Amino acid sequence: MSPRPILFVMLGAVLGWGPASPPVPFDLEARLATLEPETPGEYFDLAEEVLDVAEDDPERRALARRLFGLSGVLDRDRFGASAALALAAMSEDPATVQRFRVVARILSSGPVAAERSGTRSLDRDAVDRICRALGDLRGGQVSRIRGVLRDPSIVQALGRWDAALPGGIEWLRTRSARGSKAGLDLDRRDENALLNVEIALLEGDQASWATLISTGEDRPLMALSLERPETALLPPQQRDLVYWRHGVWTDHPHRDR
Repeated sequence: MSPRPILFVMLGAVLGWGPASPPVPFDLEARLATLEPETPGEYFDLAEEVLDVAEDDPERRALARRLFGLSGVLDRDRFGASAALALAAMSEDPATVQRFRVVARILSSGPVAAERSGTRSLDRDAVDRICRALGDLRGGQVSRIRGVLRDPSIVQALGRWDAALPGGIEWLRTRSARGSKAGLDLDRRDENALLNVEIALLEGDQASWATLISTGEDRPLMALSLERPETALLPPQQRDLVYWRHGVWTDHPHRDR
């Protein structure tokens, strides 16, 4: 190939020519420059628009992921769960998909909500009761788990681990209703989930979501913070770089060239 066609190929890649990178139907640079952390919804909206025209372009997809992540980090209550689901949909690795789905579940109805409602930590007697009940359930015995699920205070406190169970606390209720058959068709993922919840209960408030969540493939997911699950949406080095200035992400709105 002569130098001239090569130049056109390179220029086309930069400007978005060709079927793999359709032209962006808006001024992307200008839109990025107007983003402010006080309006996290703008990050989410722009992420969706960039994704719409990204197709297989890795740079545009990376930008969409970053914008989704920033929206969730900046306002986890309004955009955290939606951002996590968007990132899950963009991911191909099963462990990554599972991690983002769990983050979405936590942010929408899991431990964060429990902490805000004033749920207290379980005392050691309650922890012992639950662990014995879960152990029995794995062996097909349901009397203890039924007793645990009849205690409203324990059920409320147990809600912080709801996302770690295959179907949440309601899954435990359904299992307990099956009597002696409850443990017969538990697969490895179910058994791992029950074991991991037992471990987390014994570890107390210091438990990490790496302990609680398993892919079912003998490898843990990335640790997820109970206090700030939205931090899993972005790598640490990207969370504070919320301004786009002169072609780069920065942590200051008035960064000079």
